[in-house]
Order: sequence, then structure tokens, then C-alpha cells
Amino acid sequence: MRIDDRIEDLVRQALNAVIKRSTPLLEQAIHVFGDDASRTEGCRLACAIVSFIAHDFHGRTPTPAEIDDLATAISDLERWSGVTAVEVRALLTVVTGHAGRDGINTLLPAHRVALVCYVTAASLLSSTRADGEPWWDNLDRVEAGIEAMM
Repeated sequence: MRIDDRIEDLVRQALNAVIKRSTPLLEQAIHVFGDDASRTEGCRLACAIVSFIAHDFHGRTPTPAEIDDLATAISDLERWSGVTAVEVRALLTVVTGHAGRDGINTLLPAHRVALVCYVTAASLLSSTRADGEPWWDNLDRVEAGIEAMM
């Protein structure tokens, strides 16, 4: 997957807002995408980040039970955002290939997709980084892995 620099910068802003636990900054970051095509590309990149980390963390495709555990942990950590374990589970189910042909828009209401994508991606980036490592260094490594795969 070739990552568009403009979209990557916008995604980085959204992830930073989540890391700062700022709903107003996150809403502003999502609004800055401007058009539906850019918002969709941003969500695709966030989903790729989630998928890469979930697979890398487990060393394989996580099982449904592992997805449940991860969804619960993320929703507990990110309670401030209002994202639920059910929503995170839906996203993880799609990005790990357990949803069959169902896309994220069939499992989540459209108005929640971006929020769930960015909160989940930021939470995973923050929680899987090395001790003392800034989250954006982890993001750079994950994005390099995503680009190398495609």
C-alpha cells in the first residue's frame, strides 16, 4: 500500500488528538480531511495500521477470543472517547479478515467509523511502542511495514 503523504499527515493529526485524549482536537482533525474521498483514505490507513499491529502483536491473525480481549482492553483504556468494546471488536473483526465479505460500514454506523478507526489505531500505537519511545516512531515503523507489504 502506497501511503499518500497528505493523507498520512492528516491521519497523524487525528492520532495525535487521540493520544492527547482531546475530543475537540479529534473532531477538528477529522473535519480537516475535507471531502469524503480523503476521509475514506484516512480511515483506510488507520485500518491498515490496526491490522498491521494486531497481526504483528500476535505473530499471526488473532483469534476471535484474542480480538474480544483486545477490544475490551482498548475500550477500557479509551473510555474517555466513548468508543465501545462492541465497536472495536467490529473493526478488529473486519481488519483481521474474520468478517468475511462484510466491510466496516456494514458493522458500524457511518458516523462512528472514523472515531473507532482513529481511537483504535492510536491506542494500539501507544500501547505497543517500546519503553520511552514516542508513539510517532512506532507509527513510522508500522507505516514502513505496511508499505513494504504491498
